[in-house]
Amino acid sequence: MEQIAETLDKLIDKYDLKKKYDNRVKLKYGFVWDKTTNQLLKNNEIIKLSKYERNLFELFLLTNCVSKTYDEIEYNLFNNYEDNTKRLRNLITRLKLKLNCDLFEAVYSFGYTLKYEEEE
Repeated sequence: MEQIAETLDKLIDKYDLKKKYDNRVKLKYGFVWDKTTNQLLKNNEIIKLSKYERNLFELFLLTNCVSKTYDEIEYNLFNNYEDNTKRLRNLITRLKLKLNCDLFEAVYSFGYTLKYEEEE
């Protein structure tokens, strides 16, 4: 058993597996965000995202935040604030169609939340 443990430790160090998986955030529906490459993955395949889609994920994941207000998202994504959320709603709708699921959930009169995979 001790030899097996040592061998596994050497493999983890050799391939830097711990760092690789520490930088991954599990999201709902089998999606994973890789913090190292700032990419969305499903079944280890990269999902192509637009600039604004990627920025939306980064805004939530790099700040370790579950919920953001409409104003916060608008300001950070579009570098300005408009009193309507049409651009943001269009972005979320396109993302929902692309991913075939709702990773971002609207919170009435507040903003959006990102759906993380629950820890076991």
